[in-house]
Amino acid sequence: MRGLVTGLFAVAILSGCSSNNWIHGKWAQLAEDGKITGCIEFKGDGSYVTYLERGCEGQPEELLSGKWQLKKTQLAMKTNNPLSPPQALAVMQRGPTEFVLTGGSGAAGEYYKVDNPIQVSALEQRLVGEGKIKIRELPPEMGCTPFGKSLDELKKLPKDPQPRLLRNADKALLLVAEQLPPGGEHNKITYAADNDRVVWIAWEISEAAMGGDAYRTRLETKLGKPAKSVAIGEGEQAQQITGWKTFCRNVRGQPTADVDLTLFATPAQKKGTLYMSDGTVGKLWATFEALAKEAGK
Repeated sequence: MRGLVTGLFAVAILSGCSSNNWIHGKWAQLAEDGKITGCIEFKGDGSYVTYLERGCEGQPEELLSGKWQLKKTQLAMKTNNPLSPPQALAVMQRGPTEFVLTGGSGAAGEYYKVDNPIQVSALEQRLVGEGKIKIRELPPEMGCTPFGKSLDELKKLPKDPQPRLLRNADKALLLVAEQLPPGGEHNKITYAADNDRVVWIAWEISEAAMGGDAYRTRLETKLGKPAKSVAIGEGEQAQQITGWKTFCRNVRGQPTADVDLTLFATPAQKKGTLYMSDGTVGKLWATFEALAKEAGK
């Protein structure tokens, strides 16, 4: 869970609670930027464990787990990472199943008590309906795993003879392609990498999967309404560009990584390309919006 990497030391305002038993159990965190980043389980023996899995399950993260102690108005927590300094946050309990952490830390946010993955899913649906979840996790089938591929893995793939590039600078990147079996939503995946990491990934969408607005509709179902959308070009070259903010877990050693998805659809040609990056493509939106504004004159 982002922010719990360094552990924390919290001052608790417990609204009259005289026992620390209320904090026992699993709590899912809704971070201040509007995404559920994982959960923490406080145990009765004074230890706690941190989970990064979507349903607050799986193998706990050892270095993000540790010891806790609640005395009067103070909640002390120390991770198993000896290099992690303590942090200070205020705690406000909103009832038996909710509390809030505030302060200058990634651990700040709202916490909701959950016992199993079913409750986590129900919580997500509720928070989406209330408009509190603003950034959803990218579903595993949509690319978090390939986003974490190493350069050694990418260099084993063949070069992409016809990559779709968004910037002239992309010509200097390592551009390789993975051809996919026919009949699926995507024909190929193009990876663009520099000397250190994957810069962006592009999925070439099959004609059948495009289905007018069908592909975009499926993305909205999984990720919610897009953050941005513009139209550029005319006639057969007209494109609809749509962008979402999302995130992945456990990428390059980080508990969470913010990523952007950008869909380029050319309806007349029944073509489409979906890009994912950790900001590289997202930074081009000023250019996309300028092109759209110019086309509208």
